[in-house]
Amino acid sequence: MLGKEPLLWRALERGESVVDFVRSIMPELAGASSKVRWIALRYLPGGASNVFTKYILCTRTRSRGPASSMKIGDTVNSTFTHRGKRRRWLSAIALAASAALLSACATAAPAEDGDTDETQTVRVGIVGFSAADATANKTAELMVEQAEALGWETEYQAANPAGDSASANSLIQVMLQKGATVIITMNFDPDTLGAGLAAAREAGVPVMGMSSGKLGDGMAWASNVGYIPEYGELIRSDLDPAAERVEVLNLQFLLATPGQGRDQLMQEIAADDPRVNLTDREVPIPGAVQGGRDFTTAWLAANPPTPGVQLIIYAVFDQPAEGAVAALRQAGRDDVLIYSYDATPVGLELVKEGWIRGNIQNGRQAQADQVIAAAQKVVSGEFTVDNPVLVPVAFFIVTTDNVEQYERDFPAAFTEEGV
Repeated sequence: MLGKEPLLWRALERGESVVDFVRSIMPELAGASSKVRWIALRYLPGGASNVFTKYILCTRTRSRGPASSMKIGDTVNSTFTHRGKRRRWLSAIALAASAALLSACATAAPAEDGDTDETQTVRVGIVGFSAADATANKTAELMVEQAEALGWETEYQAANPAGDSASANSLIQVMLQKGATVIITMNFDPDTLGAGLAAAREAGVPVMGMSSGKLGDGMAWASNVGYIPEYGELIRSDLDPAAERVEVLNLQFLLATPGQGRDQLMQEIAADDPRVNLTDREVPIPGAVQGGRDFTTAWLAANPPTPGVQLIIYAVFDQPAEGAVAALRQAGRDDVLIYSYDATPVGLELVKEGWIRGNIQNGRQAQADQVIAAAQKVVSGEFTVDNPVLVPVAFFIVTTDNVEQYERDFPAAFTEEGV
């Protein structure tokens, strides 16, 4: 088991320089590549260990493409998640220092004939989803920080797509023209990105789909954050067995694959229980908070408190849930259970206050770590368009039952810093 306190952290806290630290462990770096990587993992936090390993291999052997044979961990620095500012600060130092070492090595030592070019610039284009999606935007900002700490160039477009796939396709093609070597899309259904994916494949540029829910032609990696059966178990357990009818306001957003998976869950609950009646409403983006408020106001008017009728609002993410709570407050109603996703600081406060019954925390830091770890495997050639990978996204269900303990464990989740 690797310790949770890599020795570089301790050295930095003692005021030692990274250069002195490297010199102190050089005698241990005479072994094979696998030993170098073990030492890097032992001494350095996740993402930094990968860059540092490249540096040592570069200075020691300058052999053929060490990055292509390295097995980079599935999660970049997972121990930093929820650990507070100190570890993130030290992580940034370690990543930046290691990237600087690698850059210096590449500058000082040109590749020998026949060697793989380790100095090729990695240019990452990130196509965000919408300025209204606070969770995705914060995740993208963390991804940019990690990518640039690895010495990669980045271009991040958050607001321009505004949830529109045609704009996303155009942005992919613009990024290709600017020389992107990897493109990351966020929340878009791959089926709506045909033109962009085709252009990327023609250019030989792999595309990664964070929260795309599935792999599209031209994608090397994707994650699925939408469909969570365990959340369905919570909702089913909350259904009142004495209720003759269950009215559900289903606030959807079907243009994004997370929304499709989340909608699928509620559709299955309704199909399994004949008492459940869905009122489906598509949330506008931008304008999700106001849309949620308007839809809820109309739905409340059509569903006054009635014996034998249970009322539920199921929100695809926290912004429409915020609007729903505003409508409930205005109407003086507290007879509705609300379920939401993304666990923004506002969403978590509404759980604490009892307005939202359940929320899904995917972890912005954890998702950023996961994407950048996968991006390193894409860059190294382990994940390719011809050998793509689809993975789930880790989650935690925050409810009115466990929210106080969750806040004690992860206080940053309730601030703009987030987790």
